[in-house]
Amino acid sequence: MDTQPDAKAMGTRAKTDRVDAAFIARRIAQEHTRLRAYTPPTANHCRLNRLIRRRATILRVTARSS
Repeated sequence: MDTQPDAKAMGTRAKTDRVDAAFIARRIAQEHTRLRAYTPPTANHCRLNRLIRRRATILRVTARSS
């Protein structure tokens, strides 16, 4: 999370860990109802992503050679 633009908008010039922590805490307090827990991708999802990347590579290589 890039906090510097938001800190500047709030009138805070310095960018320190303390300022970042305070900003993140305020943001979480405001947005807590919209937040959801991180869930890592499943094995099937990872495999699908690998296949999609592989397909894109194959298409790019075949387009160059045509």
